[in-house]
Formats: sequence, C-alpha cells, structure tokens
Amino acid sequence: MGAFSYSDIKIRQDETTGKQFLISEHGTMSYDALVLDDELKDALQNVMDKDSLDVETLQGFTLNTHSGTGIQYLVKDGEEGRGGKVLLQNEADRKRYEELAEMYFDKYPNLIESREEGFIWADLEIRGMAKRTDQGIISIGADGMSYSDNENYKNNWSVWFSGSMYEKLYEWLQNNKDSMEEIHKFSTWQKVFDEIGGTYERVWSKEELDQGYLNN
Repeated sequence: MGAFSYSDIKIRQDETTGKQFLISEHGTMSYDALVLDDELKDALQNVMDKDSLDVETLQGFTLNTHSGTGIQYLVKDGEEGRGGKVLLQNEADRKRYEELAEMYFDKYPNLIESREEGFIWADLEIRGMAKRTDQGIISIGADGMSYSDNENYKNNWSVWFSGSMYEKLYEWLQNNKDSMEEIHKFSTWQKVFDEIGGTYERVWSKEELDQGYLNN
C-alpha cells in the first residue's frame, strides 16, 4: 500500500466502469492508487468523521487491462513509459499475479535469481514495460529498450531514445503488438523505428563490444 495523507485524499470515479479510486499524487511521476471498495470507503469515512466523501471524475489517468491476466492498472496520461500502478482487486487477481511472477522465475533462471525478482518483472509486464519471448525478456521504457537473452548473453542488445520516440512507439504498439514476430531481434524493432520515423541511438553492450559487431 502507498502513502496517503488526509489533505490529499481525492476520490475519483472512472466514467466508463464506475470504479472509484483513491489517488495520492506526490509530484512529477510519483503517485499511489487504490481501488476504493466499500470496506475502505467506510473506514475512511469513520477516520475522517464524515457521512460521505467527495467524488470527482477521473481525469488525467487511464484505466487499462493487461490482456494476459486481466489485471487492471492505472497510469497517468503521458507517463506510460515511466510507471503506473497495478491494481490487485481480489484473490483472483492476486493468484494470477503470483502465477505470472512464478512463470518468470521458472522460465528465465539465468536472468532471474529470486521469486522477488519474478514479482518485479510481473509488475513490469502488466504495466506494458516488459515483454516475454521464448528466449528472453524485453524491457521497454520512456528512455529506451533492451533485450536480455536467457540462454546466450551474447545476443543481448539495447537502444536509447527520447520521450517523443516512446510516444510514437507506444501508439504503434497499441495497434500492432500482436502481429510482431521475432521480437527478440533488434532488426525487428529497427523496422518499426524506421516506420514510425523516430530517432534512436543503438548502444553497444559489453558482449557486442567484445565480439566486434552489433547483434541483430
């Protein structure tokens, strides 16, 4: 659970789903969010000595759903590549979250050393900041992306780009992510970068420097 102060308690309701959220913003790219259920609402009203809580329309945040698990997450508009809050709303969500973390731990033993790390990667995937492949893991953020291979570290690669490039990539992925093949190869993403017209910089990994050529 995040940090919430009485002075910053705002109840916001998503117009599409009717769900209410307790959101506390701590400044740039920092916020906490919880789904407001009846139990939490009653507790807040008792602590604050109020018969009801003020509710405003959810603005500036978007409620998304991870296609693989059905788990929802809340992200601040314009900061899709920098974070978001996974919302575990019931036991079914928690079970699917644990299963995804366990899958990471089991599937990539050379990359993930503990179940705790598995939970970190599960969280990243749900928020759209990690993708699994048969061979390894792709991490994606506002500043760039990288690939880590579970079997052969010499296949690793990374690339840096600006926030505007990520915005173009994020928009492209919303419509094309399910049609991509061989996403573990940089050449696949290079075609995407060329298509969307973004600027990027390929960063040589230690393995690439040692072997004298870029992985593709």
